[in-house]
Amino acid sequence: MDRVTDSTLLFDETFLDISFDPERLWIHLNWKGYQTDASVKAGCEHLLELMVEHHLYKVLNDNTNALGIWIGTAPWLAFNYFPRIRRAGLTGCAHVYGPSRLSQISADAALKLLPTHTVNIQAFHEMDDARKWLSRLPESSRQPA
Repeated sequence: MDRVTDSTLLFDETFLDISFDPERLWIHLNWKGYQTDASVKAGCEHLLELMVEHHLYKVLNDNTNALGIWIGTAPWLAFNYFPRIRRAGLTGCAHVYGPSRLSQISADAALKLLPTHTVNIQAFHEMDDARKWLSRLPESSRQPA
């Protein structure tokens, strides 16, 4: 499929919305409500599929509406998921903490396990800071064949 050209909701479930930001050329994940290991894994797999399908390699991972603890997913994210999404071409991921302390603990657990060379990810407490950082990254890290 060609690149999405209009503002589009790509995925909509009770636990997550995934949309395309046409101005900035990135995918925005809006995690909603209580998250579980299962919802985090499902949402991440949808992100990977949509990123490749729409050729969008920058991600704004928004946890401002996320609740709960999903710390059990940290090893899967660090050692399974992030290496796969990096191989698929991810340029960078700006993670925005939400107000839920349990969600912050879960995100930090995954980030601490992540080898620094695996993926370009930064965590932020402010959405504006995350957007600025993500805007400075190249559109794609994919190497020409």
